[in-house]
Amino acid sequence: MKPKNRHSGILWPIALAMLILLPFSCQVEDEQKQSQQKDVARILSDHEPRNIHCKYWSSTVEKGISDQVFQKLIDLDPLTFKPKEVLASKIPEINLTDSLPFIDFEIKSGAKWHDDKALKPDDILFTLKFMFNPFLEQDFDANYFTFIKNIEVLDEEINMVRFTLNNLVPDPVYSTGQITIIPKHIYDPDGLFDKYSFREFKENNERIMGDSTLKRRSEEILAKVYAWEPETLIGTGPYRFKERLEGQNLILEKVADYWGEDYSESNPWFQAFPSSINYMFISEPISKKLALENQEADVHRFSTSFLPTISDNPAISENFQEEKIIYFGFVYLGLNTLSSRLKNPELRRAISFLIDREEMVEYLQEGYGKITNHPFFGLTTAGESKIRSYPSFNPDSCIWYLEKGGWKIQNNDAFRSKLVNGQMEKLQLEYVYSSKNKSSEDTGLLLKDKARSVGIDIVLVPLEFGTYLDRMSNHEFDITRGGIGTLPRGFNYKAIFHTEAISKGKNYVAFGDKTSDKILEDLDIEIDPAKAEDLKVQLSNRLVDSRSWIILYNPEIPVLVSTRYKNYINSPVFQGIWPPSLN
Repeated sequence: MKPKNRHSGILWPIALAMLILLPFSCQVEDEQKQSQQKDVARILSDHEPRNIHCKYWSSTVEKGISDQVFQKLIDLDPLTFKPKEVLASKIPEINLTDSLPFIDFEIKSGAKWHDDKALKPDDILFTLKFMFNPFLEQDFDANYFTFIKNIEVLDEEINMVRFTLNNLVPDPVYSTGQITIIPKHIYDPDGLFDKYSFREFKENNERIMGDSTLKRRSEEILAKVYAWEPETLIGTGPYRFKERLEGQNLILEKVADYWGEDYSESNPWFQAFPSSINYMFISEPISKKLALENQEADVHRFSTSFLPTISDNPAISENFQEEKIIYFGFVYLGLNTLSSRLKNPELRRAISFLIDREEMVEYLQEGYGKITNHPFFGLTTAGESKIRSYPSFNPDSCIWYLEKGGWKIQNNDAFRSKLVNGQMEKLQLEYVYSSKNKSSEDTGLLLKDKARSVGIDIVLVPLEFGTYLDRMSNHEFDITRGGIGTLPRGFNYKAIFHTEAISKGKNYVAFGDKTSDKILEDLDIEIDPAKAEDLKVQLSNRLVDSRSWIILYNPEIPVLVSTRYKNYINSPVFQGIWPPSLN
């Protein structure tokens, strides 16, 4: 006879209670999980950022993340596009004197960095020095602020700084307020930068260039910038960087006891909803499709090449709504004037006749775009009418220019060639693009097909994004496709089209001469709208004539947003899940 367990009388009611409570505990667990999931925004992105530091981002994905962490003195309201005070306590006035114009910025009381250190006027002064430090590779950022002659701390107690300008620029208060502030105590804790004035940094004087200690400090700063450490990647925004798993995701979390909470109701740049943002990086179309079908993502800003993969898909259409971003910017084909082949303007002109912009918008963009001949927004109808057009698609005209340039079909070859320095050379060009950018690849394939029909061999060269950017900066390409994001006001086109931007900006195709530089310099300071428009017309016509920047269209960007969000606001200035509302 089996001995009776003396604990059995106690255990069976406990077991029964556990059976009764188990469904309840599972239900509670499920509700907690759903609640946590509701408070996490999952953003699906094609591209993984190289950096989200506000001074080193190089893509719209990186900028979108950076804007959650770092803040400017003034930014644009995402809905009205009017200037909105952020770190500044108010929108200041421009002071016009007999000497030089100046602007006094007062910083919001209580502004703090993510490590609870107070934001000080000295941080603003340091930020300007940082941008112009020749050892910190910040020429592009600095190029936007060359109109600033000096900056001085007026009063540490009331957090006020004064910017003195070289001259009166268009929209001077907004343009000056576009500076994104970074923490001095993180990057220059012992005040090494204090040895030099802002003007010395801006002029790259001999004292700075010969300072080996400053150079070493700058190298240490760059190491911190690229280290992906939460302790150093800090700003004043409503979110802070939490962690990154390379190749998979990046997480931002809402700042606890955030100093800007009192401003969040009326100012979107201080709003943090939900409590965490998980940026998921998936480039493979099938994997992206599955993530959307399984509702593992909430928002996906996608290229139009992805539309065929998700169209007529009930698992996606029933759970997502499509939004559009009106994109302030333009897509272009760049024909490098420093290329051994394309330095010849006649060959650039020939290739321009192979570019079918209507087909690119209709088929590659699925209609999400508007063809344009210039890079500007808000021109009058009269101004638009004065700008010359890029040529329409015409292979016969392309062949005429090729023949004129001596590029001929030899012995029934498929591709054209000609005698160069005593040797017969084939007309072959490299189209360089980021391997994860499907739109760039599709554009290259379309161009390659049309070029083959007239005897030009275009070789597609896909590259990892970092390598691609290096090739662009070093002008090591023949043709590329790119996009430039601009702003509805206060945008400095010198950083794109000036000859100084060939080595210090994004003038990858090396456009320009003294005349175009003068137009840009005049545009930078012209405050009369009619005169400014005339300068824009002049520059646009020189761009058309050069055939180095072939401006294609202004894109519209489709975005899928989970139906569990209401009132999702999609702005070209800022993409955020605010105001906070869930279905």
